[in-house]
Amino acid sequence: MRLFRKISLSSAPFYASLVVITSLAFFIGIFWAINEYQAYQESIDNIRNTYKSQYEVRVKEELDKVVELIDYRRRQSALRVELEIRERLQAAYTIASHNYRLYKDESSVEEIRSMVVELLRPMRWNNGRGYYFSGRVKEAEFELFADEPFFEGKSGSEFQKIVGRDVVGDIIRMISEKEAGLYRYVLKKPAYPGRSFPKITFVKYFPPLDWFIGAGIYSDDLEETLKQEVLARIQTFQFGKDGEVFCFRLDGTILTNQNERLVGRSITTLVDTEGQKYGQALYQ
Repeated sequence: MRLFRKISLSSAPFYASLVVITSLAFFIGIFWAINEYQAYQESIDNIRNTYKSQYEVRVKEELDKVVELIDYRRRQSALRVELEIRERLQAAYTIASHNYRLYKDESSVEEIRSMVVELLRPMRWNNGRGYYFSGRVKEAEFELFADEPFFEGKSGSEFQKIVGRDVVGDIIRMISEKEAGLYRYVLKKPAYPGRSFPKITFVKYFPPLDWFIGAGIYSDDLEETLKQEVLARIQTFQFGKDGEVFCFRLDGTILTNQNERLVGRSITTLVDTEGQKYGQALYQ
């Protein structure tokens, strides 16, 4: 018995058309499936790229917020310090003025100077970082330098040889022009060779004693205090589901991280679960 009947000549076109249509349908189906798959992949890639782009923007925004915070805190700190040393100087100026009024008729200028010097010498502020100094304008020399008595009695030229800048001359020129003002310089102390101490001072002229009176503070102390305040604030920053902000020094030492065990380590030692040294990449 034959399984297939012989195709007649009259039915051959029908079967040929059927084969053609079936083949076309098959290839069209394959093309449609491929096209749909490509469209699906493009959609997934677009979603992934869009999410990545949005997250990158979010991360940058968060970082910009931190930078803005640091800049704001620095500006506020500078304004606060300037206001404080102005107020402290005014307090010293008031002490000098009060004592001059009390003793001008019974004591010499030299005696009043000595009296005021010893009143100001032990006075400190800003957790002991702030101090007073004074000097004679005509003689161009320091008479009081509470934080470093070594400089007391030193002339402007002697002071310049030590610190490399005519600080006394600058102060005298400034108070001659406007009686008072803010003055910054870098102090070098003989007891600490190779080290520099940035200072911010406010100085005012006191005519009755022909004095300049100043209040000073070391700006690196202020920077350290500000840094600790900012780092403590950054340590609390979080965003999104698992976003965090962390800091490290230029030498790679981690200063803040949500994982406190990492603080103090070098960022270059950090690796991910696949052993990739992402910390080294971040540092570079």
